[in-house]
Amino acid sequence: MATNLKTETGSWAETLELNRILEPQNLITLTRLVLLPFVLISLWHMRIKQFLALLTLAGISDILDGYLARKTGRVTRIGQLLDHLIDKILVISIVLILYLKLNFPFWAFALIFAREIGALLVAGLLLKKYKFVTKSNFLGKLAGVSFFLLTFSYILKLKPYVVPLIYVTVFFFLLSSAYYIYSYILRVEEKNFE
Repeated sequence: MATNLKTETGSWAETLELNRILEPQNLITLTRLVLLPFVLISLWHMRIKQFLALLTLAGISDILDGYLARKTGRVTRIGQLLDHLIDKILVISIVLILYLKLNFPFWAFALIFAREIGALLVAGLLLKKYKFVTKSNFLGKLAGVSFFLLTFSYILKLKPYVVPLIYVTVFFFLLSSAYYIYSYILRVEEKNFE
């Protein structure tokens, strides 16, 4: 789903509400950005306990920043943008490392990787062309939770859960992709009729 921006002719700083970046919910999001390289380094070096602890912390911050923003009515465009971007970088990086180092199935890696790269490209296009900030939708959140559970199961070699979670995760990623495409088409049509 996407959020229409009020400022279509103003500066990018106004459009993205950069003056609100230091609000509490956005500071939590920025904390996740700081955690990101440590999460990925710990996975790359197979420090499994450290990776799982950091990933859990990142997941909690992802839930907390959104909850705080909605609860206080302080949802910001820069917060939505950062949240979306960090989630995509995290998923792309983790699935790539799982494939390169832990024999994650190529077909699942390719679908998840392509979907996330595609989502970033579409989000960038919407932002550049229409000043339109893409945010996560419910299906995207389900895909994220499913990927989080899949990562834990795969790393810990919980074999009874791995294969079903791979299929469920790919299903949610594809389903949320269809919804993003639908939202994109609606946005383009709205713009053409303005």
